[in-house]
Amino acid sequence: MTRGPGRASDSDRSNRWQTVAWLVGPLAVVLILAFLVFQPSLDLFASTPSAALTPVPLPTATPFPSPELSPVTAASVQIRAVPFAPGALVNDLAVAGTRLVAVGAKNDQPAAWYSDDGGETWAGADVAADPPPRKGAKIALQSVAAFESTLAAVGQWQQANGDIFGAGIWTSVDSGAHWSEAPRDAVPRNIYTLDSGGFGFLTSSGDARLVVSTDAVSWDDLPYSPILNGVYATGFASRGDQVVLMADRLDESAGAMLTPPVFWVYRAGSGWTTVDRDTDEGGPANLRTLVADASGYYAGGLVYTSGDDPQSSRAALWRSADGTSWHRLLLSGDAGLAAFRIAHGSLGTLVLGGELGVLPATMWLVPDGDEPAIQEYRIGWDILSLIGFGDRFVAFAQCGLETESGCDGSQVLMISASEAPYEPPSSVVP
Repeated sequence: MTRGPGRASDSDRSNRWQTVAWLVGPLAVVLILAFLVFQPSLDLFASTPSAALTPVPLPTATPFPSPELSPVTAASVQIRAVPFAPGALVNDLAVAGTRLVAVGAKNDQPAAWYSDDGGETWAGADVAADPPPRKGAKIALQSVAAFESTLAAVGQWQQANGDIFGAGIWTSVDSGAHWSEAPRDAVPRNIYTLDSGGFGFLTSSGDARLVVSTDAVSWDDLPYSPILNGVYATGFASRGDQVVLMADRLDESAGAMLTPPVFWVYRAGSGWTTVDRDTDEGGPANLRTLVADASGYYAGGLVYTSGDDPQSSRAALWRSADGTSWHRLLLSGDAGLAAFRIAHGSLGTLVLGGELGVLPATMWLVPDGDEPAIQEYRIGWDILSLIGFGDRFVAFAQCGLETESGCDGSQVLMISASEAPYEPPSSVVP
C-alpha cells in the first residue's frame, strides 16, 4: 500500500519522538537543578542532627594554658579606649587560655582577631574565605565559643537585600590564629549563637531543641522532653554536664507568652526539670540574656515591681551557683532600663543596661557576695560585646557620644579597677 503525500509511517513518528525525548530530557534536568540552586526560600545548608547523644565528660585538664588571676577589690572603675581596625565590626569575644579572641566582619567578610596582652594590642587572624554560597552573599561572625583545644564561631549568610538564608561555622585549632569553614551541609538549621560546656559546643535553632558537638562539625540532639513543648529559647548556657535553658513558654489558650519566665535545667542521666522563678520577687519579668562561667550562672533583664506597669520596671540581675536556686538583685536606674549584656570576672559581675543602640547607656558593677555594693556608671559607647578577663573586663564598642569626630571603626575598651581616687575619664557621661 502506498502512502499519501505528507503522511509519516509509524517508524518515522517513533524516531521523531525519540529525538524530542533526547533533546527535552537533559533540558528538564538543567531547569530543575537551576531552580534548586537559585530558589531563595530553600535552605540548602540545613541538616537534621542525629537523635543519638553520647554525653561528653568534662576534661580533667584544659588544653589551653590558664591565666594567673588575682582577685581585685574595686574601689572604683576606670575605662580606657583604644582605637581598633578601621571598618571592623566585632560581635563577640571568647577566652582561649591566656589569649582573647574576637570575631566579627571586615569588608563584608568573616574576620577574627586575637590578643595576647589582655586586649592592649591585637593581630588579625587568617580566616579562610571560600566563595559565598550565593552571588553577592555576605556573612559576619556573630558568636564564638571555646571547647577543649577548638574554637568555633557562627554567622548567618545574608543576601544583598538583607534576607538570611543559612548559617556558617568557622573553626580554629590553634587558639584563633587560623580559621577554616566547616562543611556547609553539616551546619544545624537557623542557628545564630554558640555556647560551650561539658557536652562540647551547644546551640539552638530558636526553639527548645538543643544540639551539641565536640568539634562544631558533627552535631547530635540533646535529649528532648515533652515539658519543653511550646517553649521558645531566649538563651542557654552550660557548665559541666548541665545545661540551663532560659525561655518563654507559650500559653496556647491565651495566645501569649506566660510570665514569669522559667528556667529549664538538663543534667546528664537525669533529664530535664523546670525551675520557676521565686514567687516572692515581685511581678512579671522579662529575661534578655544568660551567661555562665566557672562560678555559676548569670541572667539579666527587667522586672515589674508593680503588676505590669511599665513605669515600675527595673533592670535586674539573677545569679545562681547551680542553675536551680536563683537570687535576684534589683539594679538602680530609670524605669524601662533592661540588662542586656553580662560578663563575670574577678571584679564581680559587669552588667550593661539601657536600650540597645541608645546612648548614653548604664553600666553596673556588682561585686560578688550576698549584699553587694552596686556601683552605677553612665557610658557614652554602644557596646557590642563584653567579656571578663582576669582583673579587667574587655569590651568592643562602636563610636559613641564621647568619640572624637571622624572615627572610623570600632573601639576596644579596657574596664578595670582603680585604687586611686576615682576621676571619671572623658568617656564616662556624668
